[in-house]
Amino acid sequence: MGCQCCTARETEQSSVIPHAVGTRPLRHCDKSLVGEDLVAQLGWEWALPGKYCQHIELLPQGYEKLWDGQLVDEVRLQISNNGFQELSRSVNTQRIVRYLVELGLDVSLSAKRLQEHSAYYKEFNIAEVCKSALALPMDRWPYFCEVNACMPLYPCATVTSLGQPVMIYRVGMINWVLLEKMESRRLIELWRYINEYLEKMVYDRAEDSKILVGCIQVYDLQGLSAWHFAKVKMLLERLIQPLMVDTMEYYVGQGYHCFILGAPVVLMPLWQILRLWINKRIESKTTVAHNVPQKFYDMVGRDRVPHFLCSEGTMMGKHAGTTDGCEFSAGKLSKEARSAGFFGVSGRLSALLLMLLFLFLLMLPTAETQTLSIAASTHWKILKLP
Repeated sequence: MGCQCCTARETEQSSVIPHAVGTRPLRHCDKSLVGEDLVAQLGWEWALPGKYCQHIELLPQGYEKLWDGQLVDEVRLQISNNGFQELSRSVNTQRIVRYLVELGLDVSLSAKRLQEHSAYYKEFNIAEVCKSALALPMDRWPYFCEVNACMPLYPCATVTSLGQPVMIYRVGMINWVLLEKMESRRLIELWRYINEYLEKMVYDRAEDSKILVGCIQVYDLQGLSAWHFAKVKMLLERLIQPLMVDTMEYYVGQGYHCFILGAPVVLMPLWQILRLWINKRIESKTTVAHNVPQKFYDMVGRDRVPHFLCSEGTMMGKHAGTTDGCEFSAGKLSKEARSAGFFGVSGRLSALLLMLLFLFLLMLPTAETQTLSIAASTHWKILKLP
């Protein structure tokens, strides 16, 4: 028998190009339809005409440079000039487009990262990892049950109408004793299976639908307390850092949106501070909420949301769909913050809470997170934690 958490596997999706809430299904994705219909209704646009479209907010400034395919060709030429002629011919066009989109249309950086991805693929025999990840049930992936006992996780809890897998990490239910004993290499090996499984899913769906779909990440903080925040350093060293090793470096463009749900009220003003440090693009890919926001239901589909996120007996379930959680007025925020003891929180704990938000944002493998990574490392040294 497998773990109960492994039973939620993705369901077979319709071959019809999926549609957003309130709009008709799109059975064709030709240039005129995207330009006249999707842009007008949803704000979507081509990343590469006739191949891949995306929500305009998720495209970098100057994305029109991608339209004639010249940037894609430049990446291939750069790779070839760097001595990787075979890679320049074989690298997937979709992968190049994702790298360019996520790395700010930087041709040199995209070529460099693609070369690193190729080397990683060979060094760790990722082709076999992918094959095994697709063939085996999740509870037979290396160390899945062991990691799941430490922190309940759902690599593919559900799939949206767009074909986007929803990953859920129940951070608030971490077993800190088991986490302290967890070997980093086991986490890294398991996450290679998870990353390959999800990448195969989103890449195949993008080819079918002509939409650059990605993974929706959910960090469920229900259950965290002030005592847990004092263990953020352990969370960083034992869990977050090992996961960042591969995810940030080799799975560029895989993430679509990050939800941090069940966030304690004390985190909300800190999120307001952090929002001042990140650009609009990465902010548009992140939602921090005290409950389950309407945005989550709109993106995932109410009938697809796992019961433990919105059941009547949970803190989030009581207020599900009522607010985005990060749009409090100043007066309401101050009142709720006072009731949570915000003004009694020490500067050290406030810094720890801010660091927690940094850590989750770092899981978005974009060019912008490189700056956040440097900032997070600097702040971590300033804290001088034991």
